[in-house]
Amino acid sequence: MSRCLINSVAGHSVLSGSRELLHSPNTSARRAVSAHLNLYAWRRSAKTSELHTTAFRLASSSNETARRSNPAPGSGDTTSAGPSRSSSKAGPSGEALDEAKGVETSSTLGSLERKPSSASQAASAVTSRSAAADEQHIQGVSENVGRNSDQSQPRQAKRRRLPLILALLAGAGAGLYGVDEYLNARILQRNIRTLWCGLTIALDYKINFDPKNAESVAALHERCADRLLAVCDENQGLYTKLGQAVASNSFILPKPYAQLNRLLDDAERMPWEIVRKVLEGELGDRLEQVFESINEKPIAAASIAQVHLGILRGNGDEESRKVAVKVQRPQIRAQAYWDLLCFRILLRFYEQIFELPLSYFGQYISDQILQETSFVHEAENSEQLRKYIATDPLKLVRDTVSVPKVHRDLSGERVLVMEYVSDAVKMTDQKGMEKLGLSVRDVAKSVCEVFASQIFQYGLVQADGHAGNILVRKNPQYENASIFKSAAKPKHQVILIDHGLVIPLSEDFRRQYAKLWKAIYQVDLPTLEKITQSWGMGEGSSELFASATLMKPWSKPKTDAEKAEAAKKRAQDPRSDADIQKERMKSFLVQVELTPKELIFVGRSMRIIQANCQVLGSPVNRLNILARHAASALVSPKSPSLKERVDSLRFKTALFIIDGAFLTSRLVHWLSLLFRNPLGALGLRELAPTEKRKGLEDDLARGMQEMGEEYGLDLSDAFEMEQ
Repeated sequence: MSRCLINSVAGHSVLSGSRELLHSPNTSARRAVSAHLNLYAWRRSAKTSELHTTAFRLASSSNETARRSNPAPGSGDTTSAGPSRSSSKAGPSGEALDEAKGVETSSTLGSLERKPSSASQAASAVTSRSAAADEQHIQGVSENVGRNSDQSQPRQAKRRRLPLILALLAGAGAGLYGVDEYLNARILQRNIRTLWCGLTIALDYKINFDPKNAESVAALHERCADRLLAVCDENQGLYTKLGQAVASNSFILPKPYAQLNRLLDDAERMPWEIVRKVLEGELGDRLEQVFESINEKPIAAASIAQVHLGILRGNGDEESRKVAVKVQRPQIRAQAYWDLLCFRILLRFYEQIFELPLSYFGQYISDQILQETSFVHEAENSEQLRKYIATDPLKLVRDTVSVPKVHRDLSGERVLVMEYVSDAVKMTDQKGMEKLGLSVRDVAKSVCEVFASQIFQYGLVQADGHAGNILVRKNPQYENASIFKSAAKPKHQVILIDHGLVIPLSEDFRRQYAKLWKAIYQVDLPTLEKITQSWGMGEGSSELFASATLMKPWSKPKTDAEKAEAAKKRAQDPRSDADIQKERMKSFLVQVELTPKELIFVGRSMRIIQANCQVLGSPVNRLNILARHAASALVSPKSPSLKERVDSLRFKTALFIIDGAFLTSRLVHWLSLLFRNPLGALGLRELAPTEKRKGLEDDLARGMQEMGEEYGLDLSDAFEMEQ
């Protein structure tokens, strides 16, 4: 019984611990504990009743055994019937018997308490085991409920935290977008867009490039070129310049990449509030003191800056005080580093894809374009070119070409104030020049002369000389000259603007390039081969490089039979055009690290000159103008030797032959036009856009396309530039 009491106390302590869980805030825990406690109470009640019944039976059995083992005094019978028989025999009174029974019973119970029988011990053991099992069960239930409660609480806490986490992430994303959009010049968006484009292009080529399926490869090139064009068009800014730089050398890339020529150096107009803030940042309080007025509406807008017409304070008429105020877009300088970094990363992507050495020129191109964002650098270039033209050693462009004067005291890193050029038209605006009474041929000649002088005499090349940066107007010297002197003055004046992308040429490169041109005209193969190999080009690459330099086939034109034979061989070649092109370029650029980096922008400048002349109908012989300037750069002050005299004769003979080809081409194209449209050929009717005058440049372009096919190159779009 005492052990049962102990078990009851232990069970009570367990129940007390379980009751603590009843006050838990966890609903599931409270319900589980309540159910198990009810079950425990029922089981304890049933077992208690059973134990009481068992104890009563055991006590009765013990009493009977005691009476049998302890007979009344005077009786010798040891059986249970002894007392009854002895009592009947002895005949004692009833009270004596009851008293004797009471003493006997109490002594028996005392002995039971002191020495429990085996049955009592068994009952006690059963009770103890039952209580221990119940206690263990309750403890297990409590532990399981507690454990489940501990596990469910973090899950519920996580479910409660999830909306908060999502809200915080959304807020952080919105905040990051706001900072990038309004405070960080969209640098993050632009970089993500660019890198995603590069990644998708790389994966597309990696997964879908099948050289055995020409149609699939063509579609792949078209798809990836469209992606690149879309990124450049979306990002604008320096991406426009970078896309144009890639397009100018697109002949080494698949044909679809030539569509980067469509990128226009045009952009949306900046609000006047932003323009004024940039002006105040550069000029400070002097803004109102310097300018009498500034037109809030820009007269031109490009990818890096936009131009406003301003009038300076001071004496003199208003026309003389007009200036062009070039204001840089405020986000350009912040975007420049990251834009150019992404450009170099893309070049590395393409280098891996096409297995061509493209990244070698990446850093050089980036450095030159980065300088374009500094208007101080542009002002220095303008002044240098202005000085060279004014002191032209050949005296060919002194009176026909001009560079606007820069007001250095009013200019800074983001603002450039220069002389305003009025009443001018683009050099490709043939109708506009004719309305001004100017000769298209004379204008084209002056443009070719000044760019040839930049390459071979000055060593400073304007690499962005497209038609929008070459203006033409009536020559003020001609208009202001007296009637007797005006006849000797040229009627036109070419104005060169936008000198941000001006490339300096080393003296060594300038002379080597001049020797290259002279060797091409003299058909001096040993000298040509020596120069090309020193520039890292493979043996036998001189013919291809000479053709690329002249932008005309340098070798003897092939007959129709030879062309048919070459086409048959290409058709039988199991390699794809892409593989042929890749192998040709690898054999062409053997040691790319030896290639002069200046060739990138000199080639671009040459290509732009050719395109401008082609638009005007090839009015002048561009090749001979360049060749004469190349020869003049190598003139020696000493008396020429016999070999030099022979070389000079060969050179002049080549010039004569090219002039003959030029005149023949013009005559053939004019007769063809006369046959189709007599009035248009005679200038009596305006020509339709599809009937523009053609000339030598068109013939050269067609010849280059045919030559490109022999080398696995498609140049059909490389000679279609935005004008």
